[in-house]
Amino acid sequence: MLDIIFAELVVAAIITFFVREKLAAIIAFFISLLPLLALLDWASNYGFNLINLGIENHMKIYLAGVTLHLAITPLSWFFALMILPLFPVIMLYSYSFFKENDGFFALMLLSLLATFGILLSRDMLSLFLFWEMMSWSSFLLVYRSKDKNAIMSYLIFSVFAAFAILFGIIILWHENSSLLLSDILNISGKLGFVAIASIITGFAVKAVIMPLHAWAPFVYSKCDEPFVAFLSGGLSKLGYYGIFLFLFSLKGVDILQNYMTNVSWNYLLAVFGALSAFFATLIAILQDDLRKLLAYSSIGQLGYIAIGFGIGTPLAITGALFQAFNHAFFKAVLFLAAG
Repeated sequence: MLDIIFAELVVAAIITFFVREKLAAIIAFFISLLPLLALLDWASNYGFNLINLGIENHMKIYLAGVTLHLAITPLSWFFALMILPLFPVIMLYSYSFFKENDGFFALMLLSLLATFGILLSRDMLSLFLFWEMMSWSSFLLVYRSKDKNAIMSYLIFSVFAAFAILFGIIILWHENSSLLLSDILNISGKLGFVAIASIITGFAVKAVIMPLHAWAPFVYSKCDEPFVAFLSGGLSKLGYYGIFLFLFSLKGVDILQNYMTNVSWNYLLAVFGALSAFFATLIAILQDDLRKLLAYSSIGQLGYIAIGFGIGTPLAITGALFQAFNHAFFKAVLFLAAG
């Protein structure tokens, strides 16, 4: 089923590149519903109780002789339910937004494919490949703005994030001789600390946590509103998905804590989240440009998610996930309304 969905997304992306903008919007809208239908199908097969959705290595895709391990888990199901509905809404909004087809719908479908792949990846190779697909398709969408500051800032921070994540993955692979996410617990000591810290730093770029937020105000204020709605509502949540995955689901926080016991690493995340919430909100108040105001307010509100993850108690994490879900929809709608 997954290979069919992935193939349809790729074919649809190619088709929408060559047809007129309104037909491209219609095709993109219906194709963007496929991952949501897959979520409902899995829920009907395994029950809506998320505990029953932790199916490791349930699905595999073979690509050029490489096995990509994919699975729907409670965490990926929740974030998919949060992010994937944004795509059909954005496609529908874009029906009358663009006057010509310059590749927006094709690139958004590739971003959808990458998002779906990131959320299902259960090995580090799959995760990195889909992450880079998302980064470069979104970069091409940023490039459409023709704004030098937006293009260069997004490129620099995306490349930095990619190298940080890849560096951590290489260390984990070298130490474990395995790319499966489930094998991360086998590493410890200094190398484990460096690997996890590097990967978390890479994800923090897309999560727009200060001081790795500098690209966002340029991009949010200069790019098309439908794409910015995805950036703020969806892409930032992929960053937090990666942070939650490696810190908590894969017990990365224990690897950090065991190496340096005198530092509370989850609280350090809360501190950066608090700085983001305070300073970004303060800067937002001083703005007289609506798009920049929304950009900085988005950064500030994302900081509350980092605070909840950093505190790390069940109640705090629940609140952070609720804030993530809430932010995904209301901030995306605000950016669409600004257009």
